[in-house]
Amino acid sequence: MSAPISRTSPTDSGEILQQLVQALTLLGRAPPASTPPAPPSTPATRIRSPDAFDGSNPDDLQPFLLQCQLTFNSYPQHYASDSSKVFFVISYLKKSALEWFKIGVMESDPRLAPTWHASWPEFLSEICTHFGLSNPTRTAEIELCHLSMQYDSRISEYLVRFNTLASRVHWGDAALRFQFYDGLPEQLKEKVVILRKPESLREMVNITVHYNTLYWECQTE
Repeated sequence: MSAPISRTSPTDSGEILQQLVQALTLLGRAPPASTPPAPPSTPATRIRSPDAFDGSNPDDLQPFLLQCQLTFNSYPQHYASDSSKVFFVISYLKKSALEWFKIGVMESDPRLAPTWHASWPEFLSEICTHFGLSNPTRTAEIELCHLSMQYDSRISEYLVRFNTLASRVHWGDAALRFQFYDGLPEQLKEKVVILRKPESLREMVNITVHYNTLYWECQTE
């Protein structure tokens, strides 16, 4: 004898169906237990490729190396070894600069390869010795002593060049403050004198930037 067939009322069937739909919805929202959450994506940093360096102008070497260092800092996973940095830089050399390193690059025997193959400091020493300024400190001192700001120019141009040269010399704050003031145009010197000369280079820079900004604001009105 067969078991009696249980009958479910329409109300009970509707509740069961609703519960089933809710369970499936929750199941769809829940991530699978075996799938780890994806890490947040970060936008890729885009760095402009370095300008090629041909060795003809020693003043171009430091800006070139700075551009290369920006690439190293932005993609450390690609340039973790010294040799990767060395050969990246060489790939952007041309003419006489490339010719200088050509023999070392083509050497396949590790025993005969130059030490700069696997040493970033050695490579920097090599390229700076042969293609950089012969006496960068003295050259910067001479240029710093002759640096001057034009009366109709913005102080930002003068300040950038002054800071670049100041980083290459070994002068104290007082000497740099004097040289910074000496290179200013007369109208800015007069403004500084009215308030009494500042006692630090930073204060001198802040005052002159303030008055130069006021000057250009008046010119645009």
